[in-house]
Amino acid sequence: MNTDQIIKLFTDELSAREREEVLNWVHESKGNKKEFIKLKNAWSLSATDSGIKSQQIENAWQTFKIKIRKNRNRGTSRLPVYFKYAAMFIIVFGAGLIAEKLISLTDTVQEVPENMAVIQAPPGQGAQVTLPDGSNVYLNSGTQISYSNNFLQDNRIVSVIGEAFFEVSKDRQHPFIIKTDKLDLIVHGTSFNVEAYDPLLMNVTLVEGSLGLNSKNGKELVRLQPGEKANYDSERKKVSIEKVDTELYTSWRKGIITFRNVALCDIIGKIERWYNVNIEIVSDELKNQRYSGTLLKSKPVDQILEALSITASFSYEIQYIDDAPTLIKLKKSNEQ
Repeated sequence: MNTDQIIKLFTDELSAREREEVLNWVHESKGNKKEFIKLKNAWSLSATDSGIKSQQIENAWQTFKIKIRKNRNRGTSRLPVYFKYAAMFIIVFGAGLIAEKLISLTDTVQEVPENMAVIQAPPGQGAQVTLPDGSNVYLNSGTQISYSNNFLQDNRIVSVIGEAFFEVSKDRQHPFIIKTDKLDLIVHGTSFNVEAYDPLLMNVTLVEGSLGLNSKNGKELVRLQPGEKANYDSERKKVSIEKVDTELYTSWRKGIITFRNVALCDIIGKIERWYNVNIEIVSDELKNQRYSGTLLKSKPVDQILEALSITASFSYEIQYIDDAPTLIKLKKSNEQ
Protein backbone atom coordinates (compact mmCIF):
# COMPACT_ATOMS: atom_id res chain seq x y z
CA MET A 1 0.00 0.00 0.00
CA ASN A 2 1.26 3.46 -0.92
CA THR A 3 2.34 5.35 2.23
CA ASP A 4 0.91 8.60 0.88
CA GLN A 5 -2.54 7.02 0.66
CA ILE A 6 -2.41 5.98 4.31
CA ILE A 7 -1.34 9.46 5.40
CA LYS A 8 -4.22 10.93 3.39
CA LEU A 9 -6.59 8.68 5.34
CA PHE A 10 -5.35 10.30 8.56
CA THR A 11 -5.97 13.77 7.15
CA ASP A 12 -9.34 12.99 5.51
CA GLU A 13 -8.16 13.60 1.95
CA LEU A 14 -9.39 10.37 0.33
CA SER A 15 -12.51 9.68 -1.66
CA ALA A 16 -14.97 7.09 -0.36
CA ARG A 17 -13.57 4.47 -2.75
CA GLU A 18 -9.97 5.21 -1.78
CA ARG A 19 -10.80 5.02 1.93
CA GLU A 20 -12.40 1.64 1.41
CA GLU A 21 -9.32 0.40 -0.45
CA VAL A 22 -6.99 1.45 2.36
CA LEU A 23 -9.17 -0.08 5.08
CA ASN A 24 -9.56 -3.32 3.14
CA TRP A 25 -5.77 -3.50 2.86
CA VAL A 26 -5.40 -2.94 6.62
CA HIS A 27 -7.71 -5.83 7.43
CA GLU A 28 -6.16 -8.24 4.93
CA SER A 29 -3.49 -9.38 7.38
CA LYS A 30 -2.02 -8.82 10.83
CA GLY A 31 1.17 -7.64 9.14
CA ASN A 32 -0.71 -4.89 7.29
CA LYS A 33 -2.46 -3.81 10.47
CA LYS A 34 0.83 -3.74 12.37
CA GLU A 35 2.43 -1.62 9.65
CA PHE A 36 -0.58 0.69 9.59
CA ILE A 37 -0.48 1.30 13.36
CA LYS A 38 3.28 1.86 13.27
CA LEU A 39 2.84 4.49 10.54
CA LYS A 40 -0.02 6.10 12.44
CA ASN A 41 2.14 6.37 15.56
CA ALA A 42 5.02 7.88 13.63
CA TRP A 43 2.69 10.37 11.93
CA SER A 44 0.93 11.51 15.12
CA LEU A 45 4.25 11.93 16.96
CA SER A 46 5.96 13.66 14.05
CA ALA A 47 7.65 17.01 14.67
CA THR A 48 6.09 18.38 11.49
CA ASP A 49 2.76 20.02 12.19
CA SER A 50 0.31 18.16 10.00
CA GLY A 51 -2.02 21.16 9.87
CA ILE A 52 -5.02 18.97 10.59
CA LYS A 53 -7.92 20.89 12.10
CA SER A 54 -10.50 19.70 14.59
CA GLN A 55 -13.28 20.17 12.02
CA GLN A 56 -11.44 17.86 9.62
CA ILE A 57 -11.28 15.23 12.33
CA GLU A 58 -14.95 15.57 13.14
CA ASN A 59 -15.93 15.47 9.46
CA ALA A 60 -13.87 12.34 8.90
CA TRP A 61 -15.34 10.70 11.94
CA GLN A 62 -18.89 11.58 10.95
CA THR A 63 -18.25 9.94 7.58
CA PHE A 64 -17.58 6.64 9.34
CA LYS A 65 -20.01 7.04 12.26
CA ILE A 66 -21.81 3.81 13.02
CA LYS A 67 -25.20 3.44 14.66
CA ILE A 68 -26.15 0.16 16.26
CA ARG A 69 -29.67 -0.77 17.28
CA LYS A 70 -29.90 -2.71 20.51
CA ASN A 71 -31.19 -6.28 20.17
CA ARG A 72 -33.70 -6.59 23.01
CA ASN A 73 -34.05 -10.35 22.51
CA ARG A 74 -30.54 -11.16 23.74
CA GLY A 75 -29.35 -11.29 27.33
CA THR A 76 -25.95 -9.81 26.46
CA SER A 77 -24.69 -7.92 23.48
CA ARG A 78 -21.19 -8.25 22.01
CA LEU A 79 -20.76 -4.72 20.69
CA PRO A 80 -17.88 -2.28 20.53
CA VAL A 81 -18.20 -0.30 23.74
CA TYR A 82 -18.11 3.01 21.84
CA PHE A 83 -21.42 2.33 20.12
CA LYS A 84 -23.67 0.66 22.68
CA TYR A 85 -26.68 2.75 21.72
CA ALA A 86 -27.68 4.48 18.53
CA ALA A 87 -29.17 7.40 20.50
CA MET A 88 -25.76 8.17 21.98
CA PHE A 89 -23.72 10.77 20.10
CA ILE A 90 -19.96 10.46 20.49
CA ILE A 91 -17.27 12.72 19.09
CA VAL A 92 -13.72 11.42 19.26
CA PHE A 93 -11.02 14.07 19.24
CA GLY A 94 -7.24 14.16 18.76
CA ALA A 95 -4.81 13.92 15.88
CA GLY A 96 -4.51 10.57 14.15
CA LEU A 97 -7.50 9.06 15.91
CA ILE A 98 -9.94 8.48 13.06
CA ALA A 99 -7.97 5.65 11.55
CA GLU A 100 -7.16 4.11 14.91
CA LYS A 101 -10.84 4.22 15.84
CA LEU A 102 -11.74 2.36 12.65
CA ILE A 103 -9.37 -0.42 13.68
CA SER A 104 -10.78 -0.52 17.20
CA LEU A 105 -14.33 -1.04 15.93
CA THR A 106 -13.45 -4.62 15.04
CA ASP A 107 -10.86 -5.26 17.73
CA THR A 108 -12.41 -3.74 20.88
CA VAL A 109 -15.23 -6.05 21.87
CA GLN A 110 -16.38 -7.00 25.35
CA GLU A 111 -19.36 -8.50 27.10
CA VAL A 112 -21.72 -5.73 28.20
CA PRO A 113 -24.89 -6.46 30.21
CA GLU A 114 -27.94 -5.68 28.13
CA ASN A 115 -29.28 -3.19 30.68
CA MET A 116 -26.05 -1.14 30.79
CA ALA A 117 -24.31 1.32 28.48
CA VAL A 118 -20.53 1.51 28.72
CA ILE A 119 -18.46 4.19 26.98
CA GLN A 120 -14.67 4.23 26.99
CA ALA A 121 -12.05 6.72 25.83
CA PRO A 122 -8.84 4.69 25.44
CA PRO A 123 -5.40 6.14 26.28
CA GLY A 124 -4.47 8.80 23.72
CA GLN A 125 -8.10 9.55 22.90
CA GLY A 126 -11.03 11.49 24.32
CA ALA A 127 -14.76 11.55 23.71
CA GLN A 128 -17.81 13.77 24.06
CA VAL A 129 -21.06 11.98 24.91
CA THR A 130 -24.64 13.22 25.06
CA LEU A 131 -26.62 11.18 27.60
CA PRO A 132 -30.31 10.29 27.09
CA ASP A 133 -31.38 13.24 29.28
CA GLY A 134 -29.40 15.73 27.19
CA SER A 135 -26.51 16.06 29.65
CA ASN A 136 -23.08 16.39 28.03
CA VAL A 137 -20.06 14.45 29.24
CA TYR A 138 -16.46 14.97 28.12
CA LEU A 139 -14.24 11.93 28.72
CA ASN A 140 -10.51 12.44 29.12
CA SER A 141 -8.02 9.81 27.92
CA GLY A 142 -8.27 6.45 29.64
CA THR A 143 -11.74 7.12 31.07
CA GLN A 144 -14.85 4.95 31.27
CA ILE A 145 -18.42 5.84 32.18
CA SER A 146 -21.43 3.54 32.48
CA TYR A 147 -25.14 3.90 33.22
CA SER A 148 -28.32 1.85 33.26
CA ASN A 149 -30.72 1.48 30.37
CA ASN A 150 -33.36 2.75 32.84
CA PHE A 151 -31.47 6.03 33.12
CA LEU A 152 -34.56 8.26 32.85
CA GLN A 153 -36.96 6.15 34.89
CA ASP A 154 -35.48 6.64 38.37
CA ASN A 155 -32.31 8.37 39.55
CA ARG A 156 -29.86 9.27 36.80
CA ILE A 157 -26.80 7.32 37.98
CA VAL A 158 -23.47 7.40 36.11
CA SER A 159 -20.36 5.51 37.22
CA VAL A 160 -16.97 7.05 36.41
CA ILE A 161 -13.45 5.63 36.21
CA GLY A 162 -10.83 8.21 35.17
CA GLU A 163 -11.63 11.87 34.46
CA ALA A 164 -14.77 13.45 33.05
CA PHE A 165 -16.38 16.88 32.80
CA PHE A 166 -20.17 17.01 33.18
CA GLU A 167 -22.73 19.55 32.01
CA VAL A 168 -25.86 18.22 33.66
CA SER A 169 -29.39 18.96 32.44
CA LYS A 170 -31.77 20.04 35.19
CA ASP A 171 -34.47 17.54 36.13
CA ARG A 172 -35.76 17.74 39.71
CA GLN A 173 -37.80 14.57 39.23
CA HIS A 174 -34.72 12.51 38.47
CA PRO A 175 -31.68 13.29 40.68
CA PHE A 176 -28.28 13.00 38.97
CA ILE A 177 -25.71 10.93 40.89
CA ILE A 178 -22.06 10.24 40.01
CA LYS A 179 -20.56 7.08 41.49
CA THR A 180 -16.82 6.47 41.86
CA ASP A 181 -14.97 3.85 43.85
CA LYS A 182 -14.32 6.46 46.57
CA LEU A 183 -17.27 8.87 46.82
CA ASP A 184 -20.72 9.51 45.39
CA LEU A 185 -21.53 12.97 44.01
CA ILE A 186 -25.05 14.35 44.33
CA VAL A 187 -25.59 16.85 41.51
CA HIS A 188 -27.85 19.87 41.84
CA GLY A 189 -28.03 21.21 38.26
CA THR A 190 -24.40 21.95 37.57
CA SER A 191 -21.18 21.66 35.58
CA PHE A 192 -18.12 20.15 37.19
CA ASN A 193 -14.99 18.04 36.69
CA VAL A 194 -14.24 14.68 38.32
CA GLU A 195 -10.69 13.29 38.34
CA ALA A 196 -10.41 9.78 39.78
CA TYR A 197 -7.46 8.12 38.04
CA ASP A 198 -5.43 7.66 41.24
CA PRO A 199 -6.48 4.68 43.41
CA LEU A 200 -6.07 6.78 46.59
CA LEU A 201 -6.83 10.37 45.55
CA MET A 202 -9.81 12.06 43.91
CA ASN A 203 -10.40 15.67 42.87
CA VAL A 204 -13.71 17.38 42.11
CA THR A 205 -13.87 20.93 40.71
CA LEU A 206 -17.19 22.78 40.58
CA VAL A 207 -17.78 25.38 37.84
CA GLU A 208 -21.50 26.11 38.24
CA GLY A 209 -24.36 25.04 40.50
CA SER A 210 -24.02 23.01 43.68
CA LEU A 211 -22.49 19.60 44.31
CA GLY A 212 -22.63 17.32 47.35
CA LEU A 213 -19.82 14.86 48.11
CA ASN A 214 -21.18 11.80 49.91
CA SER A 215 -19.39 8.87 51.51
CA LYS A 216 -20.32 5.40 50.25
CA ASN A 217 -22.67 5.02 53.24
CA GLY A 218 -24.66 8.10 52.14
CA LYS A 219 -23.31 10.72 54.56
CA GLU A 220 -22.70 14.14 52.99
CA LEU A 221 -19.11 15.14 53.69
CA VAL A 222 -19.19 18.56 52.07
CA ARG A 223 -21.20 20.61 49.60
CA LEU A 224 -19.16 22.49 47.02
CA GLN A 225 -19.83 26.01 45.81
CA PRO A 226 -18.76 27.36 42.37
CA GLY A 227 -15.02 27.93 42.14
CA GLU A 228 -14.18 25.32 44.78
CA LYS A 229 -12.09 22.19 44.36
CA ALA A 230 -12.36 19.22 46.71
CA ASN A 231 -9.38 16.92 47.24
CA TYR A 232 -10.26 13.56 48.78
CA ASP A 233 -7.66 11.23 50.32
CA SER A 234 -9.31 7.81 50.54
CA GLU A 235 -6.52 6.40 52.72
CA ARG A 236 -6.93 9.11 55.38
CA LYS A 237 -10.67 9.53 54.70
CA LYS A 238 -10.25 13.31 54.57
CA VAL A 239 -11.57 16.04 52.29
CA SER A 240 -9.84 19.41 51.81
CA ILE A 241 -11.45 22.36 50.02
CA GLU A 242 -9.68 25.16 48.15
CA LYS A 243 -10.67 28.10 45.99
CA VAL A 244 -9.27 27.67 42.48
CA ASP A 245 -9.30 29.00 38.95
CA THR A 246 -11.56 26.29 37.51
CA GLU A 247 -10.08 26.71 34.03
CA LEU A 248 -6.87 25.09 35.27
CA TYR A 249 -8.76 21.85 35.93
CA THR A 250 -11.29 21.85 33.12
CA SER A 251 -9.45 23.20 30.05
CA TRP A 252 -8.41 19.67 29.01
CA ARG A 253 -11.85 19.22 27.40
CA LYS A 254 -10.90 21.99 24.94
CA GLY A 255 -7.63 20.27 24.06
CA ILE A 256 -5.56 22.40 26.45
CA ILE A 257 -3.49 21.63 29.54
CA THR A 258 -3.15 24.72 31.71
CA PHE A 259 -0.91 24.54 34.78
CA ARG A 260 0.59 26.84 37.40
CA ASN A 261 3.71 25.91 39.37
CA VAL A 262 3.27 22.18 38.71
CA ALA A 263 6.08 19.61 39.00
CA LEU A 264 7.30 18.02 35.76
CA CYS A 265 6.49 14.53 37.07
CA ASP A 266 2.81 15.53 37.42
CA ILE A 267 2.68 17.13 33.96
CA ILE A 268 4.23 14.01 32.45
CA GLY A 269 1.33 11.90 33.77
CA LYS A 270 -1.14 14.00 31.79
CA ILE A 271 1.00 13.88 28.63
CA GLU A 272 1.23 10.08 28.89
CA ARG A 273 -2.55 9.75 28.95
CA TRP A 274 -3.08 12.30 26.19
CA TYR A 275 -0.66 10.72 23.71
CA ASN A 276 -0.71 7.11 24.92
CA VAL A 277 3.05 7.09 25.48
CA ASN A 278 5.29 6.03 28.36
CA ILE A 279 7.67 8.72 29.61
CA GLU A 280 10.63 7.89 31.81
CA ILE A 281 12.43 10.71 33.64
CA VAL A 282 15.97 9.39 33.82
CA SER A 283 17.37 12.35 35.79
CA ASP A 284 15.78 12.53 39.25
CA GLU A 285 16.48 16.25 39.59
CA LEU A 286 14.11 16.92 36.69
CA LYS A 287 11.11 15.36 38.41
CA ASN A 288 10.45 18.29 40.74
CA GLN A 289 11.27 21.03 38.24
CA ARG A 290 8.18 23.25 38.31
CA TYR A 291 6.39 24.79 35.34
CA SER A 292 3.66 27.28 34.54
CA GLY A 293 2.11 27.52 31.11
CA THR A 294 -0.30 26.07 28.56
CA LEU A 295 0.08 23.05 26.28
CA LEU A 296 -2.04 22.31 23.20
CA LYS A 297 -3.03 18.75 22.45
CA SER A 298 -3.17 19.55 18.74
CA LYS A 299 0.63 19.71 18.74
CA PRO A 300 2.77 16.56 18.37
CA VAL A 301 4.31 15.25 21.57
CA ASP A 302 7.86 16.21 20.61
CA GLN A 303 6.78 19.84 20.14
CA ILE A 304 5.30 19.71 23.64
CA LEU A 305 8.59 18.40 25.02
CA GLU A 306 10.53 21.06 23.14
CA ALA A 307 8.40 23.75 24.78
CA LEU A 308 8.96 22.29 28.24
CA SER A 309 12.71 21.93 27.68
CA ILE A 310 13.04 25.70 27.24
CA THR A 311 12.51 26.19 30.98
CA ALA A 312 14.60 23.25 32.19
CA SER A 313 17.46 22.02 30.04
CA PHE A 314 16.70 18.43 29.19
CA SER A 315 16.98 16.25 26.14
CA TYR A 316 14.67 13.45 25.12
CA GLU A 317 14.80 10.26 23.11
CA ILE A 318 11.77 8.72 21.40
CA GLN A 319 11.76 4.95 20.99
CA TYR A 320 9.04 3.40 18.83
CA ILE A 321 8.02 -0.04 20.11
CA ASP A 322 5.95 -2.55 18.16
CA ASP A 323 2.60 -3.44 19.76
CA ALA A 324 3.26 -1.16 22.76
CA PRO A 325 3.08 2.55 23.62
CA THR A 326 6.01 4.67 22.43
CA LEU A 327 8.73 5.13 25.08
CA ILE A 328 10.21 8.59 25.68
CA LYS A 329 13.21 9.13 27.96
CA LEU A 330 14.03 12.52 29.50
CA LYS A 331 17.42 13.43 30.95
CA LYS A 332 19.48 16.49 31.73
CA SER A 333 21.05 17.93 28.60
CA ASN A 334 24.59 17.49 29.93
CA GLU A 335 24.09 13.83 30.80
CA GLN A 336 25.21 11.02 28.53
